[in-house]
Amino acid sequence: MAVSEKVLSARKLPGGAEPAERRLTARLWFPVSLVLIIVGWEVAVRVTQVNSVLVPTPVSVVQSLWRGLAQTGPASFYPHFWRTLQEVLLGFGGGVVIGLLLGGLVAISPTAQAIIRPYIVMIEAVPKIAIAPLMVVWLGFGIESKVALAVLVTFFPIFVNTVSGMRSVPAERLELMRSLRAGRALTIRLVIVPSALPFIFAGLEIAAVYAVIAAIVSEFVSGQMGLGVLILQANFRLDIATVFAILILLGLMGIGMTKLIELARKRIVFWDGN
Repeated sequence: MAVSEKVLSARKLPGGAEPAERRLTARLWFPVSLVLIIVGWEVAVRVTQVNSVLVPTPVSVVQSLWRGLAQTGPASFYPHFWRTLQEVLLGFGGGVVIGLLLGGLVAISPTAQAIIRPYIVMIEAVPKIAIAPLMVVWLGFGIESKVALAVLVTFFPIFVNTVSGMRSVPAERLELMRSLRAGRALTIRLVIVPSALPFIFAGLEIAAVYAVIAAIVSEFVSGQMGLGVLILQANFRLDIATVFAILILLGLMGIGMTKLIELARKRIVFWDGN
């Protein structure tokens, strides 16, 4: 009997440890793949002897990144990074507020859908690079035009996911609330909004990446400060290593924002297994 219990317990241990092992393996994939990409990149550039003006080595990119972070004054990355981050956060915040308000209104009101949705789709269909010069004419060369473009780009995924989430509530839950004679406001608060939260957080992750793209595009058009301006200046100098270094900063900015949203989702939407 004792032997069989030991055998059973031994069989249970791997099964219990399996989810933790899988999570650990999944976390290791990214750093391992990153190291392989960097090593392969360095070897490929040195073996093929490609012109460093066209494709820099990872070592030169890291050196450019370090110089930009270590320097002070106009050549430093820091003031440009904070300017771009400010544009991203303000545009993202504005887009989230507008997307949630309009999405919630359209989801609960057929009249609002008939009036608002066609205009939103029409605005979204217009290429944002064509709107960027208009923002400069209307709002000037300052941060306002960049934030406005970021708002236009980010609100749409929030809007769409809010509408989809609020309309995805199972019919039996709504029927239960009706049988309990719950009012519309209570139904929205207890049933519709919780059901929509996983959709909304998915939209937030998309919008965060869009906000970074919008900020850089607007800086290309009319920037005086920001990482987009540094990219243009480095391109004019054919300093491709600096361009790659700035792209790394932008990638880290996007990853950081999406990770923060993911952490918030796990705490707020704790019942969602995804």
